[in-house]
Amino acid sequence: MGKYFKYAIGEILLVVIGILIALQINNWNEDRKDRKLEIDLLEQLAEDLKQNVVEFDRTIQRNKTYNNAWNMVIKALKEDVPFNDSISKHFEKTHGLALISLNFTSYETIKSKGIYTISDKQLRKDIQQLFRRYESLEKFLVRVNDEAARYLNPFQQEEQIVLAYPYKGSNNQPRDYEALKSNFKFINTLQDNSNNLISLAIYCDRLSESTKKVLDDINDKLSKSTLVND
Repeated sequence: MGKYFKYAIGEILLVVIGILIALQINNWNEDRKDRKLEIDLLEQLAEDLKQNVVEFDRTIQRNKTYNNAWNMVIKALKEDVPFNDSISKHFEKTHGLALISLNFTSYETIKSKGIYTISDKQLRKDIQQLFRRYESLEKFLVRVNDEAARYLNPFQQEEQIVLAYPYKGSNNQPRDYEALKSNFKFINTLQDNSNNLISLAIYCDRLSESTKKVLDDINDKLSKSTLVND
């Protein structure tokens, strides 16, 4: 009987060992799938962040052009400069809005898969913080765009309509350019919007640098990955 008992114990041990090996292999396969998913998501995110860096640069340059135009109009009004073709071109740009289009697609995918798919704790935290700042920028833009879109309306609605909305390609001469020189409300409104554009440019520049830092960290992680894609 002792012989059969030892044999039964041996069989049980073999079964247990087999189960443990199967579980280990399964865990290894699941971990491999998770890491492959992480790499795929990080590669997609890296591409989106590259596009965002380009968009930041475009926005900064575009708003520099708008801001320069607004300042030239303000300078002309304050210094009693006679209306001319150059001022007309600057008036054309004073309706420009501070627009930016950032790519959130890959980040939304990461959130849908589970943010903890990103295994590196610090990188995960930096990615989340970066996109929270993107969201803050969007809220700031809503306010800036609302102010910029409204800045001509009060002057069009007053009894003395002093400015025609300067659509691009149209005649950008104000209806009463001389009246604008003493309309401090109009000048101050332009100055406020100019200040908003300056704030936006600074914000975009800082976010661009933060984006590049996260992008470098992602590329560093990807370069160290030993996973061989199937």
